[in-house]
Amino acid sequence: MSDKQTKKKNFQIRAKIPLIMRVLAIFGLVSIVLIIGIGFYWNIGQDEFRLKPGDTQLSKDVIGIVKGYERRETDNGILKYYIKADTATTFADNHQELENVYLQVFDEDDSQVFDKISGNKAIYIPAKDDSKNFRIYFAGDVDIKTRYSLNIQTEQLAYDKSTEIADSEVLVNFQRENVSGQSYGAIVNIENKTLSLLKDVEVNAYASNNDVALKGSNLQKVKLKAGNAFIEQIAEKIKLENGVEIYLTPNQQTDGELTQPTDIRANQATAFFTDKEVRKIDLNGNVDVYQKPTDINKSWTKTKANRAIATVDKELKKLELFENVQI
Repeated sequence: MSDKQTKKKNFQIRAKIPLIMRVLAIFGLVSIVLIIGIGFYWNIGQDEFRLKPGDTQLSKDVIGIVKGYERRETDNGILKYYIKADTATTFADNHQELENVYLQVFDEDDSQVFDKISGNKAIYIPAKDDSKNFRIYFAGDVDIKTRYSLNIQTEQLAYDKSTEIADSEVLVNFQRENVSGQSYGAIVNIENKTLSLLKDVEVNAYASNNDVALKGSNLQKVKLKAGNAFIEQIAEKIKLENGVEIYLTPNQQTDGELTQPTDIRANQATAFFTDKEVRKIDLNGNVDVYQKPTDINKSWTKTKANRAIATVDKELKKLELFENVQI
């Protein structure tokens, strides 16, 4: 091959280099996408723990694995908690990873009363002060039932025995008697009987007489929506903030009287319960109340004010308006 032919061939190869690089780049990009896709596929349904900053540096040295694990912890003969799991893996720093775990935490004064928490898996971290306290992180189908009849379902939950506080950063569904709802993120203070709902809150309160056979005859529903809320079980009230929306939905006819649904909006609101039903609502900031017409009752009323107090009995029965009132 002559020098002229060799130079021509080298020139043709160099001319193809950009094309070759583009092909390699595309191949590399496709490979990365495939790797990410495969990783995403294999992680579908895999639960991840969201540890607190102080619990992120845990030992990776396994010192024991027990199948059919059970443990009862007592203090001066008083049962403090009971925990069981299908498998318990213990590490050098005494923390444990548990599979299909069930926990009971007993009341200080009555060992017949306890809170129950279960989940697909958990990380148990004992207190360093050699007390009976611990922190435990649950993941996957987490279900908590408190001794005060509050039931919560979520996918992630952290519980601290020393404070009796459980919290979640993901979607939480809850129910207690005739009140149910959901929120993205929640903090349960079991001892103080409070529930903080952190974001995109929806609460539904039904008539306390919610027997299935009686539904439709005298049923009232109150739907409360807000950016965040705070439920106090002892005081029997719910505080709502940030874009409050309230929907009163009675039957159109109750005890021979025509009833009407009502839509309420405000910056803040506090709903008070009496006999397990919403009976009064204090409203603050840009209050807008619309008592709506129905097919049976065509009348309607719209009001605005800075503050208002709504009295509820199967429907909106009375509305007191304060400051900058418009009707």
